[in-house]
Amino acid sequence: FGYLILEHLPHVQFAFDGDMFLRIMVPPIVFEAAVKINKQAFRRHIVPIVIFSIVGTLASTAFTAFILHKGSSMLKYVTTIPVKESLIFGALISSIDPIAVL
Repeated sequence: FGYLILEHLPHVQFAFDGDMFLRIMVPPIVFEAAVKINKQAFRRHIVPIVIFSIVGTLASTAFTAFILHKGSSMLKYVTTIPVKESLIFGALISSIDPIAVL
């Protein structure tokens, strides 16, 4: 019965717009986080934060590049992705991790 009613109502399509999210929703979220951060605690822990972000990004880059290079070499009908291109891809993908942590 509900299907017959819904069939004759005007349809409204809702979809997630990633561009709108990035341009309108993310800046206020980042700004609010920057305003409310405990600046004394941040300064006190700046050395471990920087070390973990650099080491973590480098490790994530290397791990992603290794998986991509070795994974592409194991596939039968795929050209093996060179190490240089795998490292570039790994750097692009893993660079978001420190931002997400902060």
